[in-house]
Amino acid sequence: MGKKIKYSALGLLFSIIIAITIGTPTVLIANPFIKYHRMVPATWIDYFLWITISVAIGTYFSYFLYNRNKSMQKHDSKVFGGALFGILSIGCPICNVLLVSIFGPTLLLAFFDPLRPALGIAAILLIGSAIHFMKSDICRECK
Repeated sequence: MGKKIKYSALGLLFSIIIAITIGTPTVLIANPFIKYHRMVPATWIDYFLWITISVAIGTYFSYFLYNRNKSMQKHDSKVFGGALFGILSIGCPICNVLLVSIFGPTLLLAFFDPLRPALGIAAILLIGSAIHFMKSDICRECK
């Protein structure tokens, strides 16, 4: 039982680190380091997606550490894609220089901003599927 608590604590710690890492540049955490404010104000769904994605990545990380001796890297691309989608869904679309330079601010506000919650749900589903399959692989090896 001690091993499960150890890896659960590591997953929780990693979730907090991810939440701070994502929340600081997207200004979901007010901080003195970022001098700009969001052009598109954060809503409750941004905070929900931020916390859910952080916890999901932390959970994946704890399973990854728990079974680190095995070859489990086949799920990493799902988590990477989910994290990328998550950051795009949480961040302010107008503050993202790359997206503004490619699409322009008008197009982003008209088409991308309404799709951000769906992108966040896709991120959660991608990371959740990686967690599910990793847990299945771990359980299969235990039998």
